[in-house]
Amino acid sequence: MTVHFAAARSAAACSPVARALSRRAPARHANDNGSASDRARMADDLQLQQSLRHFALHGMNAADVAMQNGLEALKVGHMADYRHWLGICSKLDRRAAAQLQALAVMHKQR
Repeated sequence: MTVHFAAARSAAACSPVARALSRRAPARHANDNGSASDRARMADDLQLQQSLRHFALHGMNAADVAMQNGLEALKVGHMADYRHWLGICSKLDRRAAAQLQALAVMHKQR
């Protein structure tokens, strides 16, 4: 049986290895101003970082601690602190965050 070799037209451009190793052009231009979505993503990254630090301090109990801190902030009336702890709680445990929101609704109805 005869074996025939058919080389690629351009080995450098068409090879899967060359495509995987080549650098792609950026999807969009970098901008110092930043768009609203960039600012939202940066805020989300900051909240994730704070959640991870909180988890590092409290371990598996971190969501419960965040929920308690949110309840204390709610009782005192510090809504910014409540939203901060709600955000951390939502990153760690969605169910605990839902409970905290339900308690906040009950607290507002009083």
